Amino acid sequence: MIQKILCLLFCIFLFDTLVFSQNGTLKGKVLNTETGEVIPFASIVIVQAGKQFGSAVADFDGNYTIKPIPPGRYDIKASHLEFNSLTIAGVVIPPDQIIFVNIKMTSKITKLQVVEVIQYKIPLISKDQTQSGQTLTSEEIEKMPIRSAESAASLVGGVFTDENGNIGGIRGQRPDATAFYIDGMKVTGSYSLPQSAIDQVSVITGGIPAQYGDVTGGIINITTKGPSRNFEGGAHLQSSQLTDHYGYNLLEFNLQGPLLKSRKDSTNKPSILGFFIAGDIKSVKDPSPAYGGLYKVKSDVLNNLQQYPFTSAGLGAGQGTYMSSEFLNSSDLEKINANQNAGLKGFNVSGKIDVKTAPNSNLTFGGSMDYNQEHGSQRRTPKHLCRPASSSP
Repeated sequence: MIQKILCLLFCIFLFDTLVFSQNGTLKGKVLNTETGEVIPFASIVIVQAGKQFGSAVADFDGNYTIKPIPPGRYDIKASHLEFNSLTIAGVVIPPDQIIFVNIKMTSKITKLQVVEVIQYKIPLISKDQTQSGQTLTSEEIEKMPIRSAESAASLVGGVFTDENGNIGGIRGQRPDATAFYIDGMKVTGSYSLPQSAIDQVSVITGGIPAQYGDVTGGIINITTKGPSRNFEGGAHLQSSQLTDHYGYNLLEFNLQGPLLKSRKDSTNKPSILGFFIAGDIKSVKDPSPAYGGLYKVKSDVLNNLQQYPFTSAGLGAGQGTYMSSEFLNSSDLEKINANQNAGLKGFNVSGKIDVKTAPNSNLTFGGSMDYNQEHGSQRRTPKHLCRPASSSP
């Protein structure tokens, strides 16, 4: 009975993974560079960080197809007995799209083995582009002055933001008409992720595919990074603690690697169970500094105000009082550079575990957590300090 229940749960998880799959497809032809003729039976594999994600053999007409492929950046390697091996580096596979890449190989002139490596160039027009929008990769996001997927999406034409930088809608639609997806799952709460966890941000502004429902505005689809074949990690620290009075501190980190490798191939062991975790920790002393500085009540004056908060109106007992703070003057104040009793602290963590259940399918468990605590401040100036000085004739 227990075995049947476990089998049923496994099938449910596997079905859920396939339903919300965002895998892409790679297609193309293998051609002879010199004659332009097709090359049949060439072997093509795609590799990422030393791990093979798929392979195919060209048919008699030189056509090849590799699917499904998780979104990401891959290297295409082609080999043939009569032609020099070729590597096309940096091919971007977006989610739910077909990428066409023709492979042009040169014939072997000498017996020396030659491997040609060329850089992949993103075509101006995609054959499978049935919707309008744009896809931003992690390399492009790192070069921009932004730190979130929402900020990256706001750079796409047709996406507008409010005064706080939040997505206000797409092509004039209301904010609730825009749907957010993370790794193929629709998100209704917080969709904040660390920058180091973002792999691609795809924005669909028109021609929405049939797989997305309940949307009249647009789609913002965020793809997170997956585990690598080897253990890797990194950290980034940014601070203004020694340069200004606002105390901005940011620590980012990421760690990824395999938890379990296959034992079939001792030379190149692919990981069948891997993890990826990324996060950032932020601390800001003054999130909204004022231009030109601020003024606060001196300590001795503040103590006096706390002891005597009210001042009699001078009309007798019980005839009225004034707030003592209304009688402050400029000599009771001192200038400060940052807000007091204000600040922001928070952290953002995202994690993922990938299980390779079959050669062409993956089971992914993931989640994220976003926490922020902010203390605001209010600026108030006594009314008599705001009045212009009166002049006598």
